Parts: sequence; structure tokens; C-alpha cells
Amino acid sequence: MKPNELATIRYFNREYTEILGILNKNVFNIDLSWPEARILLTMRTERLTTMNAVALFLNIDKSYTSRLINHLLRKKLVNKTISQQDHRSNVLNLTAQGIKLCKELDTKSDDQIEKLLSGLDVDQKQEFYKAVVTINQLLNGGK
Repeated sequence: MKPNELATIRYFNREYTEILGILNKNVFNIDLSWPEARILLTMRTERLTTMNAVALFLNIDKSYTSRLINHLLRKKLVNKTISQQDHRSNVLNLTAQGIKLCKELDTKSDDQIEKLLSGLDVDQKQEFYKAVVTINQLLNGGK
């Protein structure tokens, strides 16, 4: 890519990171870091039940994933039980409080998107949506 194209992409990354508030310590003024929130949401949407599966899916270092999950355990958003199939491993599940928080995060995320796009007309919103779909398809097959 040309230097000016790379600079444009870097600029977009910086701006969108700021718009989403990713540099803030907590997500939506909830006592949860961005990585912790991402783990919770991923456990719910992907039905991941082991620390290794979470680390692999999110491409996060296993020791860091372990520390994050331990925070979620202490906050009682996740519980851990011994696997019935392999007593050497643990199964992770969201608690009722963790599920409730995931729903709150989804609602706040939806509200954030609505606010972000509030200045656009219907056609512009559709154009934005199509651009996001295209980016997802190009980067990771629409995942």
C-alpha cells in the first residue's frame, strides 16, 4: 500500500478507537475493563467454556486471559466448575449476573452506535452499514 493509504487507515483506527472510548479504563462507566467485557460477550455469543478456548478465539495470551478470567470470577460474573469429562480441567460459565451484564453491554453498545450515526440520514446509515460489512468480509470472511 502507498504511505498515504496506510496513513489514512491509521487515522481511521485512531479516530474510531477514540469514538468507541476504548482508551477509557472502563466500558460504559461499568466496573469492567474492555478485555473483560470482550471475554464475557465472547463466552456468551460463542458458547466458550474453557480458558484455553477463550484465549484461542480472541488471540490473547493464555496467562493474560487467565488473569482476566480470575477478575471475572472474583466479580462473580463467571463461575468455574470441574469438568465431568476431564477432572483435570475446569468449565467456565456465565453467572446470572454475568448474563445480565452482557445484556446491558449489548444495549449500551447499540445506544452508542445509534448516537454515533444519529447525524446521518437513512441512505448514509445504509452506506455506513455496507462499508462495515465490506470491511468485515475483507478482513475475516464476515466473522
